[in-house]
Amino acid sequence: AQGYYGKAIEKINILLKTNPKDHKILFLKGRSQLMLNQFESASSTFLDALAIESKSDYFNGLGFAYSKLQQIDMSLAAYNKSISLDNKNSYAYFYSGLLLENSGNFKKASEYFYSSGTSAILNNDFTRANNAKDALKRLSKNDFSVKEKTDKLYKLIKDFTEDKDKDFKLLKVKTSGD
Repeated sequence: AQGYYGKAIEKINILLKTNPKDHKILFLKGRSQLMLNQFESASSTFLDALAIESKSDYFNGLGFAYSKLQQIDMSLAAYNKSISLDNKNSYAYFYSGLLLENSGNFKKASEYFYSSGTSAILNNDFTRANNAKDALKRLSKNDFSVKEKTDKLYKLIKDFTEDKDKDFKLLKVKTSGD
């Protein structure tokens, strides 16, 4: 598989010679570099793409590259920027939660996991919603107050996966407490 990503990067570099400002191609190059564990190069490539176009997926890639480089604050900043561009970005919420959990900030991690779960429900991504629920369940072993969020997310997942009436529209409403 690594050979395919290396060949993809070679072809991408040829494309970039004729169109160096193609942010979509730069993003693809950054993703390929991630697959080859070229995290420094990937972060640089994602920054190049972001200099052209500010997109949440590009910040997700940057956040992931920074996390692999153990630049946790930079990773969280990238994920938070991604969330500011797309507040239903369950990926950025989830990976921020993992970083916070690994650094021992369980309370903040639980907030991100809960947001990941609710955002995933809004996007009909029940795999990610269940992953967020499992992360909350794991955190509730350290902090009983997290159990309430776990139970609430479990109920939401259950309600939305068992609801046979598909004639509803999901909206995420930002409140003053968010």
